[in-house]
Amino acid sequence: MDFRIRQLEYFLVLAEELHFGKAARALDIAQPTLSFQIKSLESTLGVSLFDRTQRQVLLTPEGHRLREHAKAILEHTHKAIHAVEDPRSDGLTIACGPVGQYTILPDVLRKLRLQHPDIELTILSLSPEEMKLAAVDGTVDILLMTPDWMLPGMEFIGLRSEKLSAVLPENHPAVARGFIALEEFCENKVLVAAVQYCHKHKEFVTGLLARFGLTAELVEAPIAGGIQYAMVAAGRGVALAAGSMARANFPGVKVIPFDRPIHNMELGMVWAKGNEWRALATFRGVVQEVISTQNEMPLAVECHELVAHGYSVARSHV
Repeated sequence: MDFRIRQLEYFLVLAEELHFGKAARALDIAQPTLSFQIKSLESTLGVSLFDRTQRQVLLTPEGHRLREHAKAILEHTHKAIHAVEDPRSDGLTIACGPVGQYTILPDVLRKLRLQHPDIELTILSLSPEEMKLAAVDGTVDILLMTPDWMLPGMEFIGLRSEKLSAVLPENHPAVARGFIALEEFCENKVLVAAVQYCHKHKEFVTGLLARFGLTAELVEAPIAGGIQYAMVAAGRGVALAAGSMARANFPGVKVIPFDRPIHNMELGMVWAKGNEWRALATFRGVVQEVISTQNEMPLAVECHELVAHGYSVARSHV
């Protein structure tokens, strides 16, 4: 029997999405490639893992059984990789969601630099879809301040519950009030992540507004927070963000709450189950210390500040 670990990763993502197009986008591969790999896995195993119709994709009984075993295989694979890695290595590669980049990462870097200068940290700038794939295939050791994406072989611990807030130009009338009604928010063009960066964001915003009986003109934009905030400052639209992003103090932009709760999101850390590297355990501990003691003073950070702290910042070209 001959199959690849990556085929199990593809299988688990498709088992979660139950849609070839969405799964391919989540994996950042072409849909025909995904179809070929799934058919190859089915041929190797001699069973059908999915029932495919024009309207839906469903797991077969064999698919349901394989899903649990595949999760265990990936978990044990990660453990095996970490077991043979050089235990003296103190290198760590992380990727961080936009909320963490501006509100948590600066304090984490300072504490690491002062208390654990031996840890060599590399920070990757990745889109959500790239982060999911990088966590599963081991390109990054830990994701910081992301939702629980239920990734195969990964462990999640929640750090902070964030209220979804409005990102407005600083001269918007609601800024003086300090809050905005969702109905007023929807009178503006609403910026959402372009599908190639996050294939679920537009769908999420549409569904969120629909729950309140509202619609808005959605405009796709790059997912990078700095670019979206620049577009908001220029009057090109408004956006949604975690409430703590008010601490970032982007010029020309204000982050204010809605007049009523519209959505809470749990953000936290994601890493491979069984990974007990000293550097990773230290990093998790520092992050939790920062979360529990972080003061409320606004804080902004840019890439040049990270470099100034002695860390390498790499931009993915995936």
